[in-house]
Amino acid sequence: VTVSIDGTHLGHNLPDSKGNRYCINLVCIAGYATTEAEFKREDTKGLQIYSLEKNSAGCTGMFWRPDPRPGQKSSGSGSNWPRDGAQLKGIVYEVQGEKWLECFEVMQKGKGWEKCQKGSWMPFKYSQYYLKPVV
Repeated sequence: VTVSIDGTHLGHNLPDSKGNRYCINLVCIAGYATTEAEFKREDTKGLQIYSLEKNSAGCTGMFWRPDPRPGQKSSGSGSNWPRDGAQLKGIVYEVQGEKWLECFEVMQKGKGWEKCQKGSWMPFKYSQYYLKPVV
Protein backbone atom coordinates (compact mmCIF):
# COMPACT_ATOMS: atom_id res chain seq x y z
CA VAL A 1 0.00 0.00 0.00
CA THR A 2 1.31 3.45 -0.90
CA VAL A 3 0.35 6.22 1.53
CA SER A 4 0.83 9.99 1.24
CA ILE A 5 2.45 12.06 3.99
CA ASP A 6 -0.97 12.87 5.49
CA GLY A 7 -2.12 9.23 5.55
CA THR A 8 -4.21 9.15 2.37
CA HIS A 9 -4.30 5.77 0.63
CA LEU A 10 -2.87 6.32 -2.85
CA GLY A 11 -2.84 2.81 -4.30
CA HIS A 12 -0.81 -0.40 -4.37
CA ASN A 13 2.61 -1.54 -5.55
CA LEU A 14 2.11 -4.77 -7.52
CA PRO A 15 5.62 -6.05 -8.34
CA ASP A 16 5.98 -8.68 -11.05
CA SER A 17 8.86 -10.28 -13.00
CA LYS A 18 9.48 -6.99 -14.88
CA GLY A 19 9.66 -4.79 -11.76
CA ASN A 20 7.28 -2.60 -9.81
CA ARG A 21 3.77 -1.91 -11.12
CA TYR A 22 1.73 0.77 -9.39
CA CYS A 23 -2.04 0.82 -9.19
CA ILE A 24 -3.23 4.34 -8.36
CA ASN A 25 -6.50 4.80 -6.53
CA LEU A 26 -8.47 7.26 -8.71
CA VAL A 27 -10.59 8.48 -5.81
CA CYS A 28 -7.48 9.96 -4.20
CA ILE A 29 -6.72 11.84 -7.42
CA ALA A 30 -10.23 13.04 -8.27
CA GLY A 31 -11.43 13.58 -4.70
CA TYR A 32 -14.34 12.12 -2.81
CA ALA A 33 -17.36 11.39 -4.99
CA THR A 34 -20.26 13.12 -3.27
CA THR A 35 -23.94 13.34 -3.99
CA GLU A 36 -26.25 16.29 -3.55
CA ALA A 37 -27.89 14.35 -0.70
CA GLU A 38 -24.63 14.41 1.28
CA PHE A 39 -24.14 18.18 1.23
CA LYS A 40 -25.71 21.13 -0.48
CA ARG A 41 -25.27 24.85 -0.53
CA GLU A 42 -28.32 26.62 0.85
CA ASP A 43 -27.74 30.07 -0.64
CA THR A 44 -25.75 30.97 -3.70
CA LYS A 45 -26.76 34.64 -3.94
CA GLY A 46 -24.24 36.00 -1.48
CA LEU A 47 -22.82 35.91 1.97
CA GLN A 48 -25.08 35.81 4.99
CA ILE A 49 -24.28 37.28 8.42
CA TYR A 50 -24.74 35.48 11.75
CA SER A 51 -23.77 36.27 15.32
CA LEU A 52 -22.21 33.70 17.65
CA GLU A 53 -24.54 33.41 20.64
CA LYS A 54 -24.71 31.11 23.65
CA ASN A 55 -27.57 29.99 25.86
CA SER A 56 -25.57 29.20 29.03
CA ALA A 57 -22.31 30.10 30.74
CA GLY A 58 -19.05 28.59 29.63
CA CYS A 59 -16.22 29.39 27.25
CA THR A 60 -15.63 32.82 25.70
CA GLY A 61 -15.94 31.73 22.07
CA MET A 62 -15.65 28.80 19.72
CA PHE A 63 -12.65 27.56 17.72
CA TRP A 64 -12.94 27.16 13.96
CA ARG A 65 -13.91 23.71 12.75
CA PRO A 66 -12.52 21.95 9.66
CA ASP A 67 -14.61 21.48 6.53
CA PRO A 68 -17.34 18.99 7.51
CA ARG A 69 -17.98 17.76 3.96
CA PRO A 70 -16.78 14.19 3.39
CA GLY A 71 -13.45 14.02 1.60
CA GLN A 72 -12.70 17.75 1.88
CA LYS A 73 -9.49 19.14 3.33
CA SER A 74 -9.25 22.28 5.41
CA SER A 75 -7.31 23.49 8.37
CA GLY A 76 -10.14 24.70 10.59
CA SER A 77 -7.65 26.75 12.54
CA GLY A 78 -6.47 30.29 12.96
CA SER A 79 -5.96 32.67 15.84
CA ASN A 80 -8.91 34.89 14.95
CA TRP A 81 -11.55 32.42 16.16
CA PRO A 82 -14.94 34.00 17.00
CA ARG A 83 -15.43 35.20 20.57
CA ASP A 84 -18.86 35.57 22.17
CA GLY A 85 -21.03 37.98 20.16
CA ALA A 86 -18.77 37.98 17.08
CA GLN A 87 -20.41 38.27 13.68
CA LEU A 88 -19.60 35.77 10.94
CA LYS A 89 -20.08 36.30 7.21
CA GLY A 90 -20.31 33.23 5.01
CA ILE A 91 -22.26 30.68 3.02
CA VAL A 92 -24.66 28.17 4.59
CA TYR A 93 -24.37 24.46 3.76
CA GLU A 94 -26.31 21.44 4.87
CA VAL A 95 -23.97 18.50 5.48
CA GLN A 96 -25.48 15.14 6.39
CA GLY A 97 -28.53 16.80 7.95
CA GLU A 98 -26.60 19.47 9.92
CA LYS A 99 -26.29 23.18 9.05
CA TRP A 100 -22.78 24.67 8.74
CA LEU A 101 -21.41 28.11 7.86
CA GLU A 102 -18.33 28.35 5.65
CA CYS A 103 -16.88 31.59 7.01
CA PHE A 104 -15.11 34.19 4.90
CA GLU A 105 -15.06 37.13 7.31
CA VAL A 106 -15.35 37.62 11.06
CA MET A 107 -16.05 40.77 13.09
CA GLN A 108 -15.19 40.55 16.77
CA LYS A 109 -17.17 42.83 19.14
CA GLY A 110 -15.98 46.42 18.80
CA LYS A 111 -13.79 45.72 15.75
CA GLY A 112 -14.14 45.74 11.96
CA TRP A 113 -14.51 42.92 9.47
CA GLU A 114 -11.42 40.73 8.93
CA LYS A 115 -10.82 37.88 6.49
CA CYS A 116 -10.98 34.34 7.90
CA GLN A 117 -8.31 31.79 7.15
CA LYS A 118 -9.39 29.57 4.26
CA GLY A 119 -11.22 26.50 5.54
CA SER A 120 -12.85 28.16 8.58
CA TRP A 121 -16.22 26.56 9.37
CA MET A 122 -18.80 26.89 12.16
CA PRO A 123 -21.63 24.52 13.03
CA PHE A 124 -24.98 26.22 13.59
CA LYS A 125 -25.34 24.49 16.97
CA TYR A 126 -22.63 23.11 19.25
CA SER A 127 -22.88 22.69 23.02
CA GLN A 128 -24.16 26.03 24.39
CA TYR A 129 -23.32 27.91 21.16
CA TYR A 130 -25.56 28.67 18.19
CA LEU A 131 -25.53 30.99 15.16
CA LYS A 132 -28.28 33.61 15.03
CA PRO A 133 -29.11 35.48 11.80
CA VAL A 134 -28.29 39.21 11.85
CA VAL A 135 -31.15 41.24 10.38
